[in-house]
Amino acid sequence: MQEALALFRQAGNELWVGGTLVHSAAWLWFTLGDLATMRQRFQQGQALITKVGDRAWSAECLWVAALLALSEGEPERASSLAQESLGIYREMGDPWYSAWLLHLLGRIEVQRGELPAACRYY
Repeated sequence: MQEALALFRQAGNELWVGGTLVHSAAWLWFTLGDLATMRQRFQQGQALITKVGDRAWSAECLWVAALLALSEGEPERASSLAQESLGIYREMGDPWYSAWLLHLLGRIEVQRGELPAACRYY
């Protein structure tokens, strides 16, 4: 990650600096990494992505924010963020991230104890 960040910073590519930070935040979630570091990277990356204004990366920010909210015991917030991200990815016709969001929504429902709803998402 550090090498990619250095190269994107050197090139002046704020979008990919932000994207790299957001991706690394997601990776920390999947590897059960430090949530404080995850949040820090996510916030730095999201700020750059918001500044540049890229729709696909903004949808990914919502997805990662949903992961954070789920980890912090906020399933309602996580669901709202995931639904918003899913809507954007569906509008864009992106089946890969749409599938990830459906999986995440299922996981959120499992955390809530709503197994029939989880099955519908899965």
